[in-house]
Amino acid sequence: MDICEATLAAEDRRVAALLAADTVTIGALFDDRVQYVHANGLLDTKASYLSSMARGDLTYLTIDISDRSVTEHDDLVVVVFRMRTDISYHGEPRTLDNICTTVWSGTSPRLISFQATPKLV
Repeated sequence: MDICEATLAAEDRRVAALLAADTVTIGALFDDRVQYVHANGLLDTKASYLSSMARGDLTYLTIDISDRSVTEHDDLVVVVFRMRTDISYHGEPRTLDNICTTVWSGTSPRLISFQATPKLV
């Protein structure tokens, strides 16, 4: 499996783990230095993101990924995609439609950066 295929497989595991609230898998996929920028501008570290999920502050109800593109840069892989999702954030339901960028490192991919931007009409 090449680095791009490995990264897309890791992306698929990440999405499945988000839906299952599987913080163990998410923790294994996230680099310790990950920078996770949400569409509302909030920035999470690995610890704060996992803590938010463990407390139930952030729950993913549905996730639909489309329009994925992948670019390899040496030992980094950048994935850009559209993500439509229904979440519960501090008990409030929200529907999001974002364009996201993830940056993964290595042949055993670890997420080092996530950026979500609201998709405008």
